[in-house]
Amino acid sequence: MVYDAIIIGAGPAGCAAAIILARSGLNALLLETSAFPRHRPGESLHPGVEPIFAALGIASAVKTAGFVRHIGHRIVWSLNAPEQLERFGSDDQGEWKGYQAWRPELDQILLQQAQAQGVTVWQPCQARAPIFNGNQLIGLDTDWGNIQTRYVLDASGRSQWLLRKLGLNTLKYSPQLIVRYGYVHCFQGPSIFDIPLMQRDITGWTWLARVRQERCAWVRMQFDGIDPGRNWRPPQLKDWVEFCPSKGENMTWRISETLATESWFLMGDAAVVLDPASSHGVLRALMSGMQVAHLITSTFRGNISKAGAAGLYSRWLREWFYHDITRLRELYSGKSREPALS
Repeated sequence: MVYDAIIIGAGPAGCAAAIILARSGLNALLLETSAFPRHRPGESLHPGVEPIFAALGIASAVKTAGFVRHIGHRIVWSLNAPEQLERFGSDDQGEWKGYQAWRPELDQILLQQAQAQGVTVWQPCQARAPIFNGNQLIGLDTDWGNIQTRYVLDASGRSQWLLRKLGLNTLKYSPQLIVRYGYVHCFQGPSIFDIPLMQRDITGWTWLARVRQERCAWVRMQFDGIDPGRNWRPPQLKDWVEFCPSKGENMTWRISETLATESWFLMGDAAVVLDPASSHGVLRALMSGMQVAHLITSTFRGNISKAGAAGLYSRWLREWFYHDITRLRELYSGKSREPALS
């Protein structure tokens, strides 16, 4: 069997692409190395994600999951400035609310929807190597055997599987930035972290938020790019019980020099990485997966050439990336008075 698309990674980008491809009548194979549930950071989602959930057919499942909701963010960005509450906004239905979408649950919802749409899922299954016919990528060698495909979609996250296997260049737009994150047990009643807090100090910024009824998350990034270390903890949480050891991630701003060709696409963090102050990594993953799927569908229908689809996607994602790094540079240089968490 020759698949229309093989997708590496069952996170938000991979599942979003798989869902749209299957709905369009294309046969997609989704490869995921890890057994679910598995944990990934990145719980905070802007209210603007709701139309995306609806388009993917998971709005009802997300509502049933009962994720923590919040009306905005508390921000202390200018030094010695008072705390400000930045609300998302409202309409005649009431205040808009973001999500603290616990990733093991959100990823499971997306994977179940992909399977419900007819996507073939191999899990746990690891891609080993790309298979070429001349210069053309035609398939993958996997734990479960060799498979042929018309397109390979890499949604492997910051491991950037295809980029590494093909020896592609990554363009870096910042010094090294290490982000450390962790979780603590918190009270199930009302908490000061029910509305997330983004707080800047002389050496960096800290993010604090309730992400489950019994759990709060923290994220720390120092402006000098140095990892604050395993023993660092936000002062507000020093007496709280740690849920698990904190972890550090390399969040240096970077983008693959090549984002797509006539036979493959990079999506989500496999294509672009920015530090969490850009605030919409999961949204970008979902939208990049959907965009790729729509473009591939258009090539099968003869509405656009393969080269045209690759070019459109590359321009779209690059423009988004450059827009975000412009805003981040303004933020860190002091030209922007507060982060735009949207």
